[in-house]
Amino acid sequence: MSRPRHTPGIAASPACSVATSPSALPGEAAGSGFVPTDISGCVLWLDGDDDDAFAYSSGDLVSQWNDKSGEGNHAVQATVSRQPERNATVNGRSALVFASDSIASPFAYTLNAATFYVVATAGAGASFGRLLTLNGASGNDYDNGRWIPLLRNGTNAEVCSYNGASIALVAVTYDGSLYLFRSRHSGSQVANSVNGGADVTAADALPYTTATLAIGDSLPSTSSFWAGNVCEVIGYNAGITGDDDTAMMNYLQTKWGTP
Repeated sequence: MSRPRHTPGIAASPACSVATSPSALPGEAAGSGFVPTDISGCVLWLDGDDDDAFAYSSGDLVSQWNDKSGEGNHAVQATVSRQPERNATVNGRSALVFASDSIASPFAYTLNAATFYVVATAGAGASFGRLLTLNGASGNDYDNGRWIPLLRNGTNAEVCSYNGASIALVAVTYDGSLYLFRSRHSGSQVANSVNGGADVTAADALPYTTATLAIGDSLPSTSSFWAGNVCEVIGYNAGITGDDDTAMMNYLQTKWGTP
């Protein structure tokens, strides 16, 4: 039975539902044949709107969110009290509610470049709340030489990356608004953007050998949580630019109705 929870983020609104197409595949943007795996290097695809991509401990509590990239990087949470609920609706599509919850994927790569796209709402979570974080085989995700792609900058109205300091800061309003976040690492530079806006860049160096990826909280602690609805998470072990980046942005903007 689902535990009572406050649902941060955008409430269901039939009036702003995205049109659907009878020919659209699960997770495919209406009217488009494009899917994220069309771009080389896709190593993570978590789709909140695909009914077949989930296992539940009970009710709508998610115990496993299946990776559609073909890499097998399924995100799991065995602790029931920390499981996100799949009971949010964002522009007519299903999404997961994170409120002091997290879900983690085995993510064993040596990243020389990487790009992550996340569609999520931003609510009033914890200081330095992690939307998406990476960790090595031991230690903390914030240790020097590591890279956290997307987190809140303290309690400020910003999202950023972190490599021992907050870098590539982009303005975000933590009031439940919907955003399309992109964090791209070229190997020598991080570039973050929100809703297709201008990149904010900062110098940083890869490679980084990762062991785990988590959504919604830090690794290994549980005190830096993101509050909001998480719709879709897509990752590449490459710096996605040009036409490929445009295709990804169009796919997510069309599917989720981001600004």
